[in-house]
Amino acid sequence: PIFAAEDAPVVANLRSAGAIFIGRTNAPAFSMRAFTDNALHGRTYNPLDKGVTPGGSSGGAGAAVATGMGAIAHGNDIGGSVRIPAYCNGVVGLRVGLGRVPAFNPTATSPRPIGSLLMATQGPHVRTVRDARLALSVMAKSDPRDTRWVDAPLVGPAPPRPLKVAIAPVIPGGFTHPTQSEAVRRAGRHLAAAGYVVEEMLPPDIEEVVGIWYTIGMGDVFRTLGPTIEKYAEPNAITSLRHWFAITPPPNDPTAVLDAYARRDLCLFHWQEFFQRHVAVVMPTLCDLPPPVDQDL
Repeated sequence: PIFAAEDAPVVANLRSAGAIFIGRTNAPAFSMRAFTDNALHGRTYNPLDKGVTPGGSSGGAGAAVATGMGAIAHGNDIGGSVRIPAYCNGVVGLRVGLGRVPAFNPTATSPRPIGSLLMATQGPHVRTVRDARLALSVMAKSDPRDTRWVDAPLVGPAPPRPLKVAIAPVIPGGFTHPTQSEAVRRAGRHLAAAGYVVEEMLPPDIEEVVGIWYTIGMGDVFRTLGPTIEKYAEPNAITSLRHWFAITPPPNDPTAVLDAYARRDLCLFHWQEFFQRHVAVVMPTLCDLPPPVDQDL
């Protein structure tokens, strides 16, 4: 095993603020499942229902916060690894934008693919929004080892009023569970009661964004990670990976990944324009209920 000789930026920032570390939380092998189980430590239970996944990859973090083991847990997210455990365990997860929280792996021995550089971010699991604000203010402090860190203020100028919020109760391209849709609409009613102008509408390019992620994920991120999982991971992680490849195979043409990066950049423009008019968008984390344990197998 490789042991780090120095703290990563998130750990260093929390430690400097006086955080008391009590342990490391469980994750699936190579952090590429929404089901937190591995051959070394076994399965993490969802504290709300043992038959349901606690999410992944930061499922141990979400479950630990939900059960009160600690006030703040650290997760990282490239395709939902902070958001999904928060949703499954009923806690607050904050997946920030690129450059908000510094990241650096002192034990890294191989280069990261471009998709990971652009999409992987660090964030907290907590029980309240107030704690999320506190955790972010600490985790987001600078670290010279991450050249992508951005010195952006956590509090900016007040946006023009009235404050508009978009809600998307149903996501096109697949099934949205009625419970999810009603939860989004209920959030909209709460926001309207608080004085926000609530509009039911989709953010731009929503279906294209999903497709772009899979093109980049399967064509770039898994290009090197996939063979590593096949070589070193346990059978369940390998089975899950193979199903993933069967459902969304990588593109045959390598230029398709480059085109996906270009389309992603254009979608970012559209979303930034969208957020000039709306301070937030409310939508499901997953469109279905939290899946039962090992559904991906």
